Amino acid sequence: MLSILKSIIAFSIIINFLLGLLVFIRNKKSAINRNFFILTIATISWIGVNLTALYVHNLLLIRLMYATGAICISCYLSWMLIFYYDNRKLALLVYAFGLVVGAIGITPMVVEKVKTFSITGSEVEYGLLFPLFAVYILINTVWFFALFFINKRHIGPRKRQAEFVFLGIILFAVWVTFVDIILPILGIYKLYMLDSPGSLFFVGFASYAIVKHRLMDIRLLVLRSVAYTLTLSVIAGIYITVTYLFLDKLKPIINPLALNIVALFILVFTFNPLRRFIEDHTDRLFAKGRYKPAELRRELDNISLTYAREENLIKNWLDTLTDQMKINNAAFVLTTSSQVNQVQAIGFPTGKRLWQGFSTYLFDHSEMLVTDELEEENDIKNNLRDNGVEVLVPIKTKDDMVAMLALGSKKSGDMYTSQDLRLLDDFSSRAVVALERSNEVKKMAALYNQAEKIISNEDLSEVLDGTIDSAFIATQSEGGSIMLYDDKTETLEISACRGVPHKYYYNKVKLGEGIAGRVAQDKELVIIDNEDEALRKFLKRDHINSAICVPLEARGKFLGVLSINRVKNKRRFTNEDTDLVRTVAANVAQIIENTKLREDEERRNLQVINIYISAVEARDPYTKGHSDAVTKYSVEIAKEMGLSEEEVRMIEVAGELHDIGKIGISDKILNKPGFLTDEERALIEQHPKIGKKLIEQYSDLEDIMPIVLHHHERYDGKGYPNGIAGEVIPLGARILAVADTFDAMTSDRPYRKALPLSVALKEIKNNAGTQFDPIIAKVFVKIANKIYLKGRSSTAKKSVEKKHLRAVK
Repeated sequence: MLSILKSIIAFSIIINFLLGLLVFIRNKKSAINRNFFILTIATISWIGVNLTALYVHNLLLIRLMYATGAICISCYLSWMLIFYYDNRKLALLVYAFGLVVGAIGITPMVVEKVKTFSITGSEVEYGLLFPLFAVYILINTVWFFALFFINKRHIGPRKRQAEFVFLGIILFAVWVTFVDIILPILGIYKLYMLDSPGSLFFVGFASYAIVKHRLMDIRLLVLRSVAYTLTLSVIAGIYITVTYLFLDKLKPIINPLALNIVALFILVFTFNPLRRFIEDHTDRLFAKGRYKPAELRRELDNISLTYAREENLIKNWLDTLTDQMKINNAAFVLTTSSQVNQVQAIGFPTGKRLWQGFSTYLFDHSEMLVTDELEEENDIKNNLRDNGVEVLVPIKTKDDMVAMLALGSKKSGDMYTSQDLRLLDDFSSRAVVALERSNEVKKMAALYNQAEKIISNEDLSEVLDGTIDSAFIATQSEGGSIMLYDDKTETLEISACRGVPHKYYYNKVKLGEGIAGRVAQDKELVIIDNEDEALRKFLKRDHINSAICVPLEARGKFLGVLSINRVKNKRRFTNEDTDLVRTVAANVAQIIENTKLREDEERRNLQVINIYISAVEARDPYTKGHSDAVTKYSVEIAKEMGLSEEEVRMIEVAGELHDIGKIGISDKILNKPGFLTDEERALIEQHPKIGKKLIEQYSDLEDIMPIVLHHHERYDGKGYPNGIAGEVIPLGARILAVADTFDAMTSDRPYRKALPLSVALKEIKNNAGTQFDPIIAKVFVKIANKIYLKGRSSTAKKSVEKKHLRAVK
């Protein structure tokens, strides 16, 4: 019997040491791991002294048993303080007290002498300080247990670890109680030395919690094993106790065989109910709120297939992960290499600055990061903890990290298990495919938008800006420009750009000068990266990693250069990127060429119109000053009414052209000093229609034509040429009607002198609602004094061509 006890104790020493060493080797820099190793060394010392006491009986060993016991309980308490609070100062103080009390333990002040030595327990005579010694041990023990109960709702990743540690504590306490109290009460003294191997319960479960807590996905299997072990241990204990107690005492009365049969029946009938009871409670404690990985994986895959837009894709991923895995907060951070581009989050801040440091660290390490597994001295660990980040998952292609997934704590306080981490790792590889598909959709959309602009013939500057944006989206670039070629000066100049230093905005680049100049000269695409020795010098000054420069050509004509580059994105441009940029370049070159052709045609048209206007002004000098004044008044009215810039410009051009139809009226009628006859008036009322016929020959003046045609219509429908009324009359025409009439009244005519301002304004007021739009009339009366005081002489003749180019597309 004694040899078996010694073997069990020796075995427990070896196991305790190996577990402590395993934890220490796992993370030597962790305060929890280091102090756990100290705890196991103290435990081994205590057990070792107990084992030695079985071989050697002397006073020093008895005193060492008390001393190592005091130190051991102090080590347990210190470790718990570090485990729960990371309170190293208090833990160090407890260590110091333990050593002091341990030192006192080997003096006569605790154990003065041994009266008798016995395997069942030596009889000792205690010293003067033994009561204080016992109080110290009791306080430490109570404090040790209190730490768990105080923190039983401990929030954070160590909650599940704490449950395993507590399970070890309880089993250790139950074991010691059973061996040191229950068995002696029952008269069994020879097993008291087995209390020390009970430390394996605590050390075993605590080391599991520290080293293998990621195996929680198999924790039900572990816990069922524990349940069976507990059941068997309890039943075996009962069986041994019953056998040991009654075999000797009842041997004369009951046959030993019959006694064994009775014990066997008890074992059979108590095993299953007790096993089910323990299993049910452990499952309920540890398995609640679990998700099904296969179902979650399918749901994430369905999202990846359902949503094409990046924003919707990420939002649904985050919603599903946080809902199914019961996570408090999560963020999906889109990156280019380590550079943060965009953040979508639930419960986390979305500012780029917070995530930049994490992105850089993750990019450098290129593997999943679990906060509580980082070394204690790691600065990033403190930042992650401060911001509530538990896991960072890189989402990467072969060459680059395109995103990262950040997850916060679980609502249950559970740690992320290996099952969780495997699912997240699997998700990251699937997410890459979905994001690449989403990027392809984005690229196609960008190219489609550019194609739409070609069809709609938008303003060239807007098209060029849109082209740069399309190229950026299609190739994930960070800088670029479109430089147009001036064949007169034989230089390139930036017409649109993004991410280009301001100092280059107005540079004129000659053929053969720099990268763009070389492309302009050779008319060939150039791809440059930092490994290109010949062209690296051109990239160094602006810290560019890679660039593509493409000549813009259409119908055999060289038009300019499209350049895009990557600065922070370290990936090189691929053949696919090059093909996309070629496509964009071909499209924009076509737009530029069409625009130039259109502008040339407009210029020719305007030259003809200017000839008409000059002819009218030469025949009727009044018309020149009148058109300028009407334009000025009309523009002021339009601005006061809050019309758009485009509408104001249209009215401005219409004001200059509104009397162009007078070219079809004879000089005799135009310059007649007296009143016109009915026939002459009928002829002069034809000038809006003549003006319409002249303007309608030019498609780019289509929006202006209705204003010119209807500027003599009346609000009550009694005007000409069509007799339309109210708001059927174009707004610009109603504005011109007020301005035209006012200037006619306040100007000298061959047949009368100009009317005073007050009389003219009175006429405008009196005819509001009949001849004029009442709202426009009211607006004009309000501003008339201000604009009239400037005088007609201040109205300088402006170039119709300049106004026209600003007003039309």
